[in-house]
This record gives sequence, structure tokens and C-alpha cells, in this order.
Amino acid sequence: MVLTIKFQAKDDGLRAVDALRKHYAFSNRRIKKIKFQGYFKLNGENCYLIVPVKAGDIAEICDDAQVNELELSADAASYIVYKDDWFIAANKPANMLTQPNYWHTDSALTKIISKQDLHLVNRLDKDSSGLVILATSSHAHSVLTQISLAKYYLTLVYGDVEASNFGEEFVPEFKQKELQIEMEKGLLKELSLSDSANLTCNYCAYPICRREASILERRICLEKGKSCLTLFRKLAYDQTTNVSLVLCRLLTGRTHQIRLHFLSMGHPLLGESLYDLANLAEMARLPYEERTLSFKKEIPLAEKLELDSLRFTDNPLSTDIYIKYLANLLNIEPSKLQAQAKSNANFIKSTKAYQAMQILNASLPRQALHAWALNFANPVHFPNNSVLDYYVLFAPLQADMANFITEHFPKQKEILGKYEAFNLHYPKA
Repeated sequence: MVLTIKFQAKDDGLRAVDALRKHYAFSNRRIKKIKFQGYFKLNGENCYLIVPVKAGDIAEICDDAQVNELELSADAASYIVYKDDWFIAANKPANMLTQPNYWHTDSALTKIISKQDLHLVNRLDKDSSGLVILATSSHAHSVLTQISLAKYYLTLVYGDVEASNFGEEFVPEFKQKELQIEMEKGLLKELSLSDSANLTCNYCAYPICRREASILERRICLEKGKSCLTLFRKLAYDQTTNVSLVLCRLLTGRTHQIRLHFLSMGHPLLGESLYDLANLAEMARLPYEERTLSFKKEIPLAEKLELDSLRFTDNPLSTDIYIKYLANLLNIEPSKLQAQAKSNANFIKSTKAYQAMQILNASLPRQALHAWALNFANPVHFPNNSVLDYYVLFAPLQADMANFITEHFPKQKEILGKYEAFNLHYPKA
């Protein structure tokens, strides 16, 4: 990729190499590639990188003259939301890998967009849908990973989400200023996505760590957990399905962060298979179903409860809180739930509320989580670097979530559609 830069007054008198390092995020590795594999032109003439520059000089920079321009596949257009020389914003469908793994080499998003190498700036779980940013070069990737990407997600969760903060004592100190700004005037608060006058933003800050003896699963824990911060705003609640539509913003990017945080608040995601009602029952120290060994011998109830308790020994909330959360979802008194579940391991699965949730899950057979919007400023995209380049990008909902929201939250779907109809890209002084 050939990059054109117009040097500014701040670069006056500096050697080209020093200006590129200091003001344009060029790494030492990239400087070496320009020197040995590419070229550097100043005002149309080949030059050494040690020449001094002055305001107004135009540089053409290439770090590998042998690399061809990016070629997109025939199917790429159906995924691309926005594209320029620096990056591609793609709308990833659910049940598609973001990048190849050992078993799936050609069916991942990056390979469907182009057979050439693309650099991931953010990732999504296989079962999640929405915006993924793909940098077109290593330099673009380096720049984009150094800036703040404001990531907004739409999700559907069970229960009427309470307007409360969770885990206030765990808010990381280095995120407190960003949290305050977002809650006062961020996109999460400013987007007019609800006809309600309530624009309250709340957050969950419970730390997350890897679950023992599992490569994939994570859990809420205090001692070993990494700092996490999820902002959320309930847009609407549908009483007939007991489902809330929620807009979230990640201020940290831990694995399964939104899914675990909403589970810890008593609101598992619609369609969730990993952090579902079974996990909530474990947190409440209640049996979820009869468990048997491989030779069909039943495990005693006392042993089952002991096994479950060992998995959540470092949980920030008391067992009573999780019993309350579970009882709210099942529409039953907490004391009755506790007594019935301990005498009948299949009680939870026999409730009408549970069976209704299973029917809804079947209509959306993946977690209802969509990376809906990205808001960021690329500091060196424009050739005239006296301005920043601002982006607000939206990814239309996938059909499964869109159909559910249209049926149960028609007003919100109409508003969401108005935002999804356009993407903003504009220079700002």
C-alpha cells in the first residue's frame, strides 16, 4: 500500500525518519521495510529517509514494492459496510469464524473477503454477528490498535434489566475517567433509541478469569479475575416474552464479557448455550438436572451440589442473590424454588417459564449478541494531518435478531433502521 502524507509545521526541520516515528506512528520495523523493500519519495523524487522535511512537503511511502494492491473476492461486497485504503468494516454473520483456525481455513470472514492477508483490529465470537474491522496493512493495523475503538452491541436478555450498577468496587482506576465521560455524553446515552425519557446508563464491573480445566469457558471471580467494564442501557422490555432489548458498550475486551456480565446480573442472553440457566443454577448452588456417570449410575444429590460449589468458590455475589435472580426468571418464590429444586433435581426444567424460554431459544439458535456500531478517530488517515478522521459505522442486524425485534420491539426496530441506513465518515478540526 502506498501512503501519502503531507508534512505539517510540527515536522519542520526534522529528518523524515524522525517525523514519521514521532508524529505518524511508524515503527522501527516499518522504517526498515521502507528502506530495504520499498521506497520513499519526497515531492515526487526518490529520497533517503534522513533528509529534512518542511511544512507542505508531500511524501509517498511504500514499505514493500513487491506487494500487489488488495484484491477483494467476488462475495466480499455482501459483507462490507465501509472500505477505504486503510481498513474494511465488515458485517460478520453468526456461525462464521472471524479468522481461520486449524479446521476451517477458507470459510472464515477474512478469507471470504480476500485471499490476501488482512489484519484483524477486533474479533467476534463465532456465534456473534456484527462489525469487524480489518486493516489492509500492518501499518494501518498498528495505528488502529493504538486508538480508542468505542464498540457498541445490541443484545436480547431474559428478564427486566434493572437500572443499577454492579460491582462498583471493581471499576478499574484507569477506566474511571472514560466511564464518567461515556455515562454523561457518550454515544450510549445520546442515541435516541427509545421513546422513554429515561436515558440512564449503568455498568457491570465484575472481574473475569478462565474457568479451571476449560480452554473456552470463563467465569466471574475476584482474586484471579482481570478488570472488566461493561456499560449498558435498557432500551425496552417486552412483558409477554420476559425479554429486554439492551444497548451495551465495552470499555474492556475480555473473552465472553457481555455474556458473563449479564449472566452475573441474572439475565442470560436469549439463545445462549454456554452461559445459560444451568450456570445460574450452579451459582445458586441448586441442581439443574439429574447427572449420571458414563455407566448410568446416579450421582447423589449431596455430591452434585458439592461439585457445583467447587466451580464458583470465588464468586462476588452470595448464593441468595443468585437464587433470587433465578426465581425472578422462573416467576416463582425464592424459598419455594430452593426447596423444590433440592428435592427434585429436574424441577427447574419442569417449570412453565423454563419451557417458554426453550421455545424462544429455538427461534434464535445462537446468542442474541450483535456488534452494532463503532465510533473512532483515525489520527493519520487524512493526507492533511491537521485534522482527525472520524467514523461512526453501523452494521444492520442479522435476520434472526431483526425479526425478533421487529415482532416484539417494533418502535425500537424502526429507530434502529434509521441509524443503520447510513454510516458517517467526516474530517473534523
